[in-house]
Amino acid sequence: MSTNIDLRGPLIGVVGLAVGTVILIATDQGCAIAKTQVCAVALAPVTDAAFRWQSLLGAVFALLAAMYSAWFVLRQIQQSDQHEAARLARRRRSQRALMPLVMSQICDFAEVSADRLTQALNVALRHEQGHAARIDLEAPRLDAGVFKDITAMIEAAHDDEADPYIELLSELQVHLARWRGMANDQGRRRDRLLVRSVEEELVDAAEIYARASNLLASARPARVAEGAATTRVGGIFLLGLHGQQFDGATALAAQYDENTPLVAPPRGL
Repeated sequence: MSTNIDLRGPLIGVVGLAVGTVILIATDQGCAIAKTQVCAVALAPVTDAAFRWQSLLGAVFALLAAMYSAWFVLRQIQQSDQHEAARLARRRRSQRALMPLVMSQICDFAEVSADRLTQALNVALRHEQGHAARIDLEAPRLDAGVFKDITAMIEAAHDDEADPYIELLSELQVHLARWRGMANDQGRRRDRLLVRSVEEELVDAAEIYARASNLLASARPARVAEGAATTRVGGIFLLGLHGQQFDGATALAAQYDENTPLVAPPRGL
């Protein structure tokens, strides 16, 4: 968008006023030299009025100049705001276009996390039954670029559109922090794995998968029909966590869904 302002209209007005003033002065001087009937009848009243009201006319012209200056500045500000709004809109569209790839990476991360937590759950169940079992837990990794892309989307999005990304970013950081804590505890042989703790992390992985899936759908063009939001229980099943050993995690996810249900984010344009 161009920010150039068309000054042809005001410039023509200023030039016309200047030319008219010069002509009036020249004509008045000419009439002073050659006093004719035309000068006395047509021009003298004009010059006399201009002389008598010159202070008022000067004030009027000064006021007009001030109004024009204010209009010029406001016009510049308006066009600058329009240019900035267009730039932000382009940035928002470009970030939204990147989100399907980012959300796919997060879904992959949640799947890896669920697979490793499934192994941990099997060990925790053995611990609960009094059997000795060992597992080397390693926290799943998520590319640091994902956090940068989500942060950029939060900065570019409107408030209502940014909220789901803020919640997802918070869930990711908490999940990774808990994962590292659990892996460190096992590496130092501090404690036995607790079934409840692993089930809570499974639910967190399912929630991350569900939130990323919902944002993946919202980033699609508006012509795609809207569907119901993926829940935590839905995330459990989409992660392939079937079987009796996952009954506790499924029940916990259902409880969380009832208390704080996930809402479908605003659909992108």
